[in-house]
Amino acid sequence: MKISIAKHAGISTAYPYYSEGLVEVNGPQIENFLTHVRDLKKDLKDVMELLLEDVRHANDYGIYFRGQNRACLSLLPSAGRLGYAYNKDQERNLLHRFRRESYGHYDRLLTDWETIFLARHHYLPCRLLEWSENPLVGLFWACYEDRYFNCDGALWVLVRQPDEQWDLNVFDTPLFHYKYAGDFDFLVKGVKLLYPFNVSPRITAQACIFTYQDNPLQPLTEYHPTTQKRKDFDIFHLQKWTVPKRFKKDLLKELSDIGINFQSMCPDVQGLGEGIPQVESLRRH
Repeated sequence: MKISIAKHAGISTAYPYYSEGLVEVNGPQIENFLTHVRDLKKDLKDVMELLLEDVRHANDYGIYFRGQNRACLSLLPSAGRLGYAYNKDQERNLLHRFRRESYGHYDRLLTDWETIFLARHHYLPCRLLEWSENPLVGLFWACYEDRYFNCDGALWVLVRQPDEQWDLNVFDTPLFHYKYAGDFDFLVKGVKLLYPFNVSPRITAQACIFTYQDNPLQPLTEYHPTTQKRKDFDIFHLQKWTVPKRFKKDLLKELSDIGINFQSMCPDVQGLGEGIPQVESLRRH
């Protein structure tokens, strides 16, 4: 689809802010899937050149990918999903416990940002969503888990705002204020892209970035650019591509053949334990 420009409250954004499409390929071939990515970049090129004379993200315009193995799922952080839906105090309690009880694994106290990055990569519910710079990593997670082979998957595409003026510095910006439980508060507002330091080999292997949102109960697609200040809102455009269920198994096999599998995505003991039988299963497919 062609993307046109709208400007809201100082934010340059695509219109519509959110759109949907179908990853329809002529056979389950990765190169055909990547055609969708190339077409998106081509459409964005004209739009970005109209916005700024000097586009910092000249090669890929800050495009990031997130796979979900069920297309029916909202773009919602784990802290806001059904079965969790934690309030701020519960989220604070979980992160603080994670920080305390992880001391024995690291022999030191984790910083605020280390705590939330590691917590997310080890399945503690929080207000972050994981994305990848690599479209094949996103495609892998859209197809992953055989129990969902009968469900269409989704590959989400996020295009960041083209300027870097309001990029968040996670080295020097505090994540939350917490002296007493009663006055705890998250200090970062709106929807921000977080570029993590590599505190886990999983972050490196998955070319990972995160989105942070101040309301984890609200799907990312339901934020309205008209209500946001630019410094608090880093998204230019969102798309959702449905990955038909009939392609999932073959795509997983092709991805594994080029080294994209659970074992490579999670280069740790858990990755070995889950990844080895998955590869063996794909070889028999």
